[in-house]
Amino acid sequence: MMWLIASLIGGFILKAKAVVLLPLAYLASKKSKELALAVYFFYGVILVNEVFIRDVLSYEGVRTFILIVLPSLMVLKEVLEGFEVPKNIDAILLFPIIFLFLGILHEVLFFAGIIFMVFPKLNIKHFVTAKNLLISIGLLFLGLITIRLAYEPLYTPETQVAIVTAFTILATLKELTEIRRVEFRWE
Repeated sequence: MMWLIASLIGGFILKAKAVVLLPLAYLASKKSKELALAVYFFYGVILVNEVFIRDVLSYEGVRTFILIVLPSLMVLKEVLEGFEVPKNIDAILLFPIIFLFLGILHEVLFFAGIIFMVFPKLNIKHFVTAKNLLISIGLLFLGLITIRLAYEPLYTPETQVAIVTAFTILATLKELTEIRRVEFRWE
């Protein structure tokens, strides 16, 4: 549920009203994964219309990724895998939350909170377990930089969307083995 808080705060910073649908996705996931995915789909459609970036390889692109995209993807993961409301709140979990709320005042503190959430105990094992994600992101940026430098006329918003979509699909297919299967039944 920490990622829900991060998404809500990131949406507040970006002035994206679509984030109000995320708590509904969490609630819907308790009843049905299919309903939760439908709510998340509508969230994604509305969010795409609210948040604009001109260039993926810019501060604006990285800012949007950290403020809303990464937390939203982690919310999707929590919705698919299921979540439990913690009975005891560990002090190590409060540390990133404090930074997220301070991020409302200064965005750099929000970025620090996200880093502390991704790597909670700053252990080298976290980098090893996240190697697939880090390799995928690295290859994505390498591809974008190569096209930007070597093939400038091809570096258009459409090309950026195609490359990001392709790498997202490939990374998702690679990671699907770690997520439990979700059966889709419409009753």
